Amino acid sequence: MPDLFCISGIAIPADIVRTIANQLFGNECTEGHLLDTPGVARVNGTLSTPMLIAGEQSRQVVMKVVDHGQHEADAYRALAGGGAPVAELYASFMADDGREVMLLEHLPRIGIDDSEEEFGIFLDTLARFNATDAPALPVAPPSWLADWQALTHTAWQHARSGMWGEASAQVASLLDHAWPAIDSLVDEILRVLSALPLDAIHQDPQYENSGWRASGGLVMIDLSYAWRFPALYDLASVLGAIGQPWPAARGRAPWIARYCETYNRRS
Repeated sequence: MPDLFCISGIAIPADIVRTIANQLFGNECTEGHLLDTPGVARVNGTLSTPMLIAGEQSRQVVMKVVDHGQHEADAYRALAGGGAPVAELYASFMADDGREVMLLEHLPRIGIDDSEEEFGIFLDTLARFNATDAPALPVAPPSWLADWQALTHTAWQHARSGMWGEASAQVASLLDHAWPAIDSLVDEILRVLSALPLDAIHQDPQYENSGWRASGGLVMIDLSYAWRFPALYDLASVLGAIGQPWPAARGRAPWIARYCETYNRRS
């Protein structure tokens, strides 16, 4: 058995491969082999799906190499420890170039279709995720909204000065007298949010950040931005954002009710 396996240019220690083989196939496994597959670029890292082989047994796994400066493994551990519906993390380590590498369970299908049934399952999964007790997750800094506001004000100043062209300057002029009201709104938002409990938040609850196990269960993946934050952030992102469609024929109320029912049952 070689000391290292090279998958998508990343050296994986043989003892990690052996440990995963024992975990998946039983402690009688004395060695395992990984067969390479082409990697696929994602927003926050690169994926490949090597085949783990031990004797007559085989299992496809997922190797994710996270982008520089990002980390996910601790979030998987914290959430799994609380029983959250997340993909199983088999192992993680740091590559020679300083990037985090994770070996995860393979999910045969990623994302959901446009049916009400699968959207309801997605909301249930998100509610159970959010209701997870995961104290090890980092907490959003209390200055997050003030920091965002400061960046926005700086961007407005640049636009208003004409740095980004006359058209941007004209649009920015509409806010000339609005900043006191914006400041007041920020204060009110922070007051309301400070009264809410902290949830485990995915922060990017896109459908493509979920996947189906062979058994049929849906779990969440891509946890680079998971943290604890005032409740309902993820639900608001799903039902309020325009980045992805959701079954809107019956309005938001039934979906909010379903989410809350699952959340309350889980918590």
